[in-house]
Amino acid sequence: MRTKTRLNRSKKFVMFLDSGAFSFFNKFHRGVPTAKLADYHKTSMFRTYLKKYVKFLHKYKTRLGFYITLDVISNPKETWAILKYLESEGLNPLPVYHAKSDTAWLYKIMDNYEHFCIGGLGKGDRNSIRQNIECLDNVFSIVCDKKGNPAAKIHGLAMTGVSAAKWPWDSVDSITWRYHSAMGQLNVPSIGSNGELDFLHYRFLVVSDSRIMARSHFLRQVPIVRAALEDYFKSLGFTYSKLAVCYKARATVNAVTFYKWGQAVRKLWSLRLQKDWLGGQMIFAGSPFTSKVNYEILRKAMEVGKMQTVYGLETFWCNEFSGKRQKAESVFEKIEKGYV
Repeated sequence: MRTKTRLNRSKKFVMFLDSGAFSFFNKFHRGVPTAKLADYHKTSMFRTYLKKYVKFLHKYKTRLGFYITLDVISNPKETWAILKYLESEGLNPLPVYHAKSDTAWLYKIMDNYEHFCIGGLGKGDRNSIRQNIECLDNVFSIVCDKKGNPAAKIHGLAMTGVSAAKWPWDSVDSITWRYHSAMGQLNVPSIGSNGELDFLHYRFLVVSDSRIMARSHFLRQVPIVRAALEDYFKSLGFTYSKLAVCYKARATVNAVTFYKWGQAVRKLWSLRLQKDWLGGQMIFAGSPFTSKVNYEILRKAMEVGKMQTVYGLETFWCNEFSGKRQKAESVFEKIEKGYV
């Protein structure tokens, strides 16, 4: 029987939960011989983490839009086993297919679930990007029929970039809205020859005074582009001078741009599929609600960008593994205060 899940589009703020599997693996990876990495899921640390995740989900699962299984990196067999274990505990997590795994696992997931995640894509140089595109082309050729209609709802884990519009994602999550802000950059719509805004093909724009010699800096753009971008900033209540020095302002603009990118993707695929397609949802990752600063930024973005709903992806992470204040407790507090 195919398990059904739905994005909640009736709330202003909706929280989803990532298991933190990738972060846990990176934490375990430090200082561990390569030969032992394949068995990291057999360690007491992993079992303890899984136990805490199950406990958390039992307490708060009804308040989450969806939550993701604790996958085992580069091990689809064990990932499936843990998925089944979580289900035996009365939970309903989204499965994860690692995009470079044997497609037999993709078919197995599709036979049983109508909503799942795709992750495991490398990032970095042009060769990696090209390989990722080829890999996702293959995945979606399996998921979609000849007309391009997806047979399941697919969430892209850490799937950002203009090329993401190439495939009919139901949703994607990204931390780029925060990361680029910290780097003194903006995500802005491309500007057409007549000054029109193209959110589908957004671009990076440097605004920090410390990087004024960058080719992509605002002050080095042609007049028609600068004028169109200044109008865009003004529509959101900001000026270039404010954005050049204020992280919060940049993050707000980035959040709005990504939201509008999702709307453009939705319009694009509605035309391609010739139906009212509800995918293309942008989910903001990187502690969107558990960080007071980020929460305030997204509230501001909702106001100035006329965003109907803000979707946020938090990551489950315990004090024993992060060495910091227990992030899970921060999630508890936000839920209890009714933020989401």
